[in-house]
Amino acid sequence: MGLEATYNMNEIEFLVAGVPISGGGENDFLSVERDEDSFTKMTGADGEVVRSKTNNLGGRITVTLRVTSPANGILQGMALTDEVTGAVVVPVNVRVPANGLEIFAEEAWLLRMPNIPLGKTVGEVQWVFDCAALRQVRLDATDYLGLDLFG
Repeated sequence: MGLEATYNMNEIEFLVAGVPISGGGENDFLSVERDEDSFTKMTGADGEVVRSKTNNLGGRITVTLRVTSPANGILQGMALTDEVTGAVVVPVNVRVPANGLEIFAEEAWLLRMPNIPLGKTVGEVQWVFDCAALRQVRLDATDYLGLDLFG
């Protein structure tokens, strides 16, 4: 058995409207999750099972930054502008070169301003992007399955 891959957090790209966001927190930099399961299950009294597709592709991307990160100014400007105009909906992209993972949403917006910890040590803030449709794909998986997920 050989080396499977080399993971390097510094290679992960997070783009908001094409602008790279950096200055991640001490541990987790990004967290990605869907709003709900893709399918629900109902089991009848007779034991027969039916599944229902939820059709909800919505999700959230949470980025954790050091309080000192210059990216906070970019995100704060977006949040303040959106509070006034209601018009800041942007594309977001996450790229993980180590495994070919691409995560993207064409329509995303900040949920709120983050809580800002101020204390003895450098704190972290979490910015949460709500996404209308959050898609995740491994580039090698689309080749294997013969799918055109971008068309």
